[in-house]
Amino acid sequence: MTDPAPKDTSNGVGIALPIAVCVIALARTVPSLMEAWRVDLYARGAWIAFFIWVGMQAYARLTSPRRHEKETAWWLGAALAAGCLGAVSDFNVYNHISLCFAITALFSVGWTSAICVVAAGAWIPASGWAISHFWNGGFQGWERPLAALVFAGIFLSVNHRRKNSIETLP
Repeated sequence: MTDPAPKDTSNGVGIALPIAVCVIALARTVPSLMEAWRVDLYARGAWIAFFIWVGMQAYARLTSPRRHEKETAWWLGAALAAGCLGAVSDFNVYNHISLCFAITALFSVGWTSAICVVAAGAWIPASGWAISHFWNGGFQGWERPLAALVFAGIFLSVNHRRKNSIETLP
């Protein structure tokens, strides 16, 4: 006779740990992000880019056939390491990077999540500071959302292509 309830044999990270790390990262990051997005000349439009960035990952996760536990564990480790650096050094950029890694871990869709980490430069305030050394006057407000949309297109295209190649394997 077979057991009616199949046992879960996965050794994966699950969903609770990525959610917990995201909550911790959000608690440490939201005050500085809100302040930067509100008053920083070089962070204009970054809040729109942030929501585009999160949206593209959520969409990819909802349409992905499975979770990628190995990659999730790596992103969680990176989020915790960056968060510890942020707590010790009090540099906001580490906290922002920690949030980037934590959200990427939550919505992990495999190796293509690395594109999302690069795309986080569209909303992280430090990228505006770095660009300000080359571009005086700051952003007009449309550059960051446009960059997020371009990265979203690249990410979703690569993710869709990868998903189709997995489904056509014998």
